[in-house]
Amino acid sequence: MQPVGQLWGDILSEVRRKSSETATDLMKRICRRAYYDLAKMTSWATMRETVEMDFTSTDELWLPADLIDIDGVQGQSTDAFRIYYPRNIASIIADENTYRYKFSDVRRTPFKAGADLVLASGATTFTAATLTTDYTGDFICFGDEPGYYELTAQTTIANAYYGPPIDADGVWQVRPTGTKQMTLIDPAEETVNVKSNVFYTRLPMPLYREEDIISLPNARILELLVLIRMTGNIQQRSFKANDYKEELYGSTKDPSRGEGLLGEVIRENPDFSMPMMARGVTGEVVNPGANIFSRRDGRSGSVTRNNAIRSWLE
Repeated sequence: MQPVGQLWGDILSEVRRKSSETATDLMKRICRRAYYDLAKMTSWATMRETVEMDFTSTDELWLPADLIDIDGVQGQSTDAFRIYYPRNIASIIADENTYRYKFSDVRRTPFKAGADLVLASGATTFTAATLTTDYTGDFICFGDEPGYYELTAQTTIANAYYGPPIDADGVWQVRPTGTKQMTLIDPAEETVNVKSNVFYTRLPMPLYREEDIISLPNARILELLVLIRMTGNIQQRSFKANDYKEELYGSTKDPSRGEGLLGEVIRENPDFSMPMMARGVTGEVVNPGANIFSRRDGRSGSVTRNNAIRSWLE
């Protein structure tokens, strides 16, 4: 992973654009969009996160708004570390007698919204007169700027906002459109009320500053995608865009084929793996019980392996 500033300089040099404010701003906007498009392509190890979800007193909980996709769901110790499988994928286990999770709702409109936001670049606090309730733990987004920010107080966010200043009439959304709600269910389709860990891939913070780190295992794939988008619509440079596409996507220039540098980086990205334990068909942890080499006659002491084997054969 590397800071984005060097990549920006390389892109402007490659497309022979002057480092004017207009050209630089355009390139950065394209870069931020391309960054998020790449983030959604797979479960990048560098973008994985874990969040505890406490269903003990409710049937449904809202997931973080920055969620791209779920890698796995696992109960905690009080739930015997049970694994929950996606409800809409029956083929994961042939036997339907298992525990699952499902998205019980998706926000089609923001939970709360307003148009009176004032937010400075670099700030972790903002003002919004119509935001009168504390939604700590929920996520908020600002105007048409990318990124989701967790609220740690009524008008305080966990990560500083480094986008352009938003003055007076800026739009804000709490629990934005697209936020998903989760429910855990048992084999009888009844809700399960336990604490669980949700392992998921999240959208990274937007790239606003030169020192911001690119959360991709190889920054070249981002550079190539930005170059393609900056040059592809310019007729005299379209041949160069084809070169970029071939390097990024392979000779077919088809992203779905998994070729080129992008396919190589995705293949090298380690698969997600939850903490594994021996489990039965329902996903419950298998408890082998007492030491199989202990005495069966109730006497103290232990037996040798050979004696234990003989006892099994008798």
